[in-house]
Amino acid sequence: MVGRGASGGRPVPWERLVRWHPGCHLVTGEHEADRVERPKLLARLIVALRVKGDWAIRVGRDRGRLLVQAAFEDENDALRLTEVLGAKPVRRYVGWASQQEFEFSPQVAERVRKALMLT
Repeated sequence: MVGRGASGGRPVPWERLVRWHPGCHLVTGEHEADRVERPKLLARLIVALRVKGDWAIRVGRDRGRLLVQAAFEDENDALRLTEVLGAKPVRRYVGWASQQEFEFSPQVAERVRKALMLT
């Protein structure tokens, strides 16, 4: 999944992004375990937004919550994603230049699907 797109942004492995761009920008969504398509849906949205910088996605757990996280080299890329997702600023994790969080509810997933149809 690595390769620079027409827009310049490219997906890279999480560890590489954090190493190359310390203090990048984090967007975190909490979702239910039976919603395995959500990380793929998020990746499709990021590609459709034609981000300019490197980015990465990972799935993990924190304090019992199932999370999908996207990290961005460029703050504007992260902000564009948060506009679609309705994410709000948080200060939960150490080492990030900015952090936004949202609930990846069925309503948000539907909003993402609709946004993808418009691109």
